[in-house]
Amino acid sequence: MNSFKKLTQQRYRLNWLQKKLVNGDMPQIQIAVMCTIGPSRFCAFLQEWRKKYPEVEIVLRNADRDKIGDMLLSGYVDCALVGGPLSNEPRFKYTELFREDMVVAFSPEHRFSRLNTVDLEQIMQEPYLDRLNCEFRDTFMTESARVGHEIQFAARSEREDWIQTLARGGLGVTILPVGSVIVEGLETRPIGAAALRRNVSLAAPFGREDTVHLRSLLSALRRFDWKSKA
Repeated sequence: MNSFKKLTQQRYRLNWLQKKLVNGDMPQIQIAVMCTIGPSRFCAFLQEWRKKYPEVEIVLRNADRDKIGDMLLSGYVDCALVGGPLSNEPRFKYTELFREDMVVAFSPEHRFSRLNTVDLEQIMQEPYLDRLNCEFRDTFMTESARVGHEIQFAARSEREDWIQTLARGGLGVTILPVGSVIVEGLETRPIGAAALRRNVSLAAPFGREDTVHLRSLLSALRRFDWKSKA
């Protein structure tokens, strides 16, 4: 482990200790949520779980993929919702919760609104809004290069709300998970032929289930009927 990674984990550890001093013994579960995962399905889960444990506070930490591993290993968060495995770290246990399709998003006035599905080649011909944390970003770039299309980037951002708002306003199109749509009025269509999907999983370090409430939450996450909440 390099010195920078050690310093990062130490920083998260100090933040964790500060959190414990502030909150005392108040039941609290810290969950890192990968920034590309939408809230709708998890909201349905929390509504059901908190009926049994109303005294437990859930803290949701927004996180980029490359930071979640350190947050878990340092104890800064108890578990994480991720859109795929975190590198090759063997100390994490993964439980798949659900799968969701990737779709193309655009304004209601866009020509794609007249189509039932949109092919990748058609998307490549449009001004593109680049979601910098997108799990399929590299795949899209590679496929574009393979077929000889030079992508015209209209804007790039790590902010999901900004990219979706720009798409809704007609500045371009973007690819995103269907469950991550948060801007009202944003149109979406399935991506034809490519069948792009991602798995949303629960990640937790082995041996982390060290409190009654955390064990209950992790168990409930694994049993919940995620498909019915699509």
